[in-house]
Amino acid sequence: MTNDKIKKIDSLLYTHRIALLSKAAWKTAEKEWADWITDYNISINEHLILMTIQSLGKTTISDVSRFGIMHVSTVYNFAKNLEKKELIKLEKDPSDKRNTYLYITDKGLELIDEILSLYEIETNLIYNAAESYKEELYSYPSYNDLTYLVGKIHGKPFLDSIEKSHNQIRKHLLDKK
Repeated sequence: MTNDKIKKIDSLLYTHRIALLSKAAWKTAEKEWADWITDYNISINEHLILMTIQSLGKTTISDVSRFGIMHVSTVYNFAKNLEKKELIKLEKDPSDKRNTYLYITDKGLELIDEILSLYEIETNLIYNAAESYKEELYSYPSYNDLTYLVGKIHGKPFLDSIEKSHNQIRKHLLDKK
């Protein structure tokens, strides 16, 4: 067998394994996320848009699309729903009508606070699996490999947006008394 054929097989199997593992993790995370926000009449996409706007501040639909890994039309459609619920405001840039800016409202911030306060650690299967890993191996599973791969695909600005979002959530929760 040639080196090219071996490399092709290795590539296919590696990608296949990542696809299956990430799909399994995502399906679990998606169900838990949907269950967490179900009482608030918002979807996962709407919640992600709210959290992204909170993290970025005044931002464009394009930025939410890029950092939320959603198509621009998806962001726009869900943003219109959030605007109807008075959770965000959409405003056209007066100097460039092609750009629409998104702002989170006080009502949107209050909703985020309420949702974050109702997080239940006991029902989080992914975190509980990580806790089990920690008990057996004395540390949580590392994100290093996955972070490297995602950074190579989506770039440093994407990774920076994740870090910024986590830091803001952490600060917000620690500031709550």
